[in-house]
Amino acid sequence: MGVLAEMIAVEHQSELVDTTFKNAIVNQKAKRIKADAQAIKVDLSTNQRVNIRFNDDNFIQDYACELHRVFTYFIGLPIEQIKTVMDNLYALSITVQEPVIDYES
Repeated sequence: MGVLAEMIAVEHQSELVDTTFKNAIVNQKAKRIKADAQAIKVDLSTNQRVNIRFNDDNFIQDYACELHRVFTYFIGLPIEQIKTVMDNLYALSITVQEPVIDYES
Protein backbone atom coordinates (compact mmCIF):
# COMPACT_ATOMS: atom_id res chain seq x y z
CA MET A 1 0.00 0.00 0.00
CA GLY A 2 2.85 2.37 0.77
CA VAL A 3 4.40 1.87 -2.64
CA LEU A 4 1.01 2.30 -4.31
CA ALA A 5 0.46 5.53 -2.36
CA GLU A 6 3.85 6.72 -3.58
CA MET A 7 2.92 5.72 -7.15
CA ILE A 8 -0.20 7.87 -6.82
CA ALA A 9 2.00 10.80 -5.79
CA VAL A 10 4.29 10.15 -8.79
CA GLU A 11 1.30 10.02 -11.15
CA HIS A 12 -0.07 13.23 -9.64
CA GLN A 13 3.28 14.96 -10.08
CA SER A 14 3.70 13.82 -13.67
CA GLU A 15 0.13 14.30 -14.91
CA LEU A 16 -1.99 16.50 -12.66
CA VAL A 17 0.13 19.29 -11.16
CA ASP A 18 -0.52 21.77 -13.98
CA THR A 19 -3.88 20.37 -15.11
CA THR A 20 -7.08 22.37 -14.73
CA PHE A 21 -10.41 20.63 -15.24
CA LYS A 22 -13.64 22.36 -16.24
CA ASN A 23 -15.46 20.86 -13.25
CA ALA A 24 -14.55 22.57 -9.95
CA ILE A 25 -15.22 19.41 -7.93
CA VAL A 26 -12.80 17.42 -10.09
CA ASN A 27 -10.19 20.17 -9.59
CA GLN A 28 -10.61 19.93 -5.81
CA LYS A 29 -10.23 16.16 -5.88
CA ALA A 30 -7.18 16.36 -8.15
CA LYS A 31 -5.52 18.77 -5.73
CA ARG A 32 -6.20 16.44 -2.79
CA ILE A 33 -4.66 13.37 -4.44
CA LYS A 34 -1.09 14.02 -3.33
CA ALA A 35 -2.14 14.93 0.21
CA ASP A 36 -4.35 11.84 0.44
CA ALA A 37 -1.52 9.60 -0.82
CA GLN A 38 0.80 11.05 1.84
CA ALA A 39 -1.92 10.55 4.46
CA ILE A 40 -2.15 6.86 3.48
CA LYS A 41 1.58 6.44 4.12
CA VAL A 42 1.28 8.19 7.50
CA ASP A 43 -1.76 6.11 8.45
CA LEU A 44 0.06 2.89 7.52
CA SER A 45 3.01 3.82 9.69
CA THR A 46 0.93 4.87 12.72
CA ASN A 47 -1.80 2.22 12.68
CA GLN A 48 -0.95 -0.29 15.41
CA ARG A 49 -2.68 -3.14 13.55
CA VAL A 50 -0.62 -2.56 10.41
CA ASN A 51 2.50 -0.81 11.75
CA ILE A 52 4.41 -0.46 8.48
CA ARG A 53 7.70 1.40 8.77
CA PHE A 54 9.32 3.00 5.76
CA ASN A 55 13.03 2.64 6.53
CA ASP A 56 14.24 4.31 3.36
CA ASP A 57 12.02 6.90 1.70
CA ASN A 58 14.41 7.14 -1.27
CA PHE A 59 14.02 3.41 -1.91
CA ILE A 60 10.21 3.70 -1.80
CA GLN A 61 10.31 6.67 -4.18
CA ASP A 62 12.70 4.93 -6.59
CA TYR A 63 10.67 1.72 -6.48
CA ALA A 64 7.42 3.61 -7.06
CA CYS A 65 8.96 5.53 -9.98
CA GLU A 66 10.08 2.31 -11.66
CA LEU A 67 6.68 0.68 -11.12
CA HIS A 68 5.08 3.83 -12.52
CA ARG A 69 7.25 3.38 -15.65
CA VAL A 70 5.95 -0.21 -15.95
CA PHE A 71 2.37 0.91 -15.39
CA THR A 72 2.71 3.70 -17.97
CA TYR A 73 4.17 1.28 -20.48
CA PHE A 74 1.22 -1.10 -20.14
CA ILE A 75 -1.49 1.56 -20.31
CA GLY A 76 -3.27 1.28 -23.63
CA LEU A 77 -1.92 -2.13 -24.57
CA PRO A 78 -4.51 -4.78 -25.42
CA ILE A 79 -5.19 -7.12 -22.50
CA GLU A 80 -4.00 -10.14 -24.47
CA GLN A 81 -0.63 -8.50 -25.07
CA ILE A 82 -0.32 -7.71 -21.35
CA LYS A 83 -1.13 -11.32 -20.49
CA THR A 84 1.47 -12.58 -22.96
CA VAL A 85 4.17 -10.30 -21.59
CA MET A 86 3.36 -11.23 -18.00
CA ASP A 87 3.26 -14.95 -18.78
CA ASN A 88 6.66 -14.67 -20.46
CA LEU A 89 8.11 -12.69 -17.54
CA TYR A 90 6.75 -15.22 -15.07
CA ALA A 91 8.21 -18.12 -17.06
CA LEU A 92 11.54 -16.31 -17.25
CA SER A 93 11.59 -15.67 -13.51
CA ILE A 94 10.97 -19.37 -12.81
CA THR A 95 13.80 -20.32 -15.18
CA VAL A 96 16.19 -17.91 -13.46
CA GLN A 97 15.29 -19.27 -10.00
CA GLU A 98 15.92 -22.92 -10.90
CA PRO A 99 19.47 -24.04 -10.00
CA VAL A 100 21.78 -25.02 -12.81
CA ILE A 101 23.16 -28.57 -12.41
CA ASP A 102 26.67 -29.14 -13.74
CA TYR A 103 26.91 -32.84 -14.68
CA GLU A 104 30.49 -32.57 -15.98
CA SER A 105 32.07 -31.91 -12.58
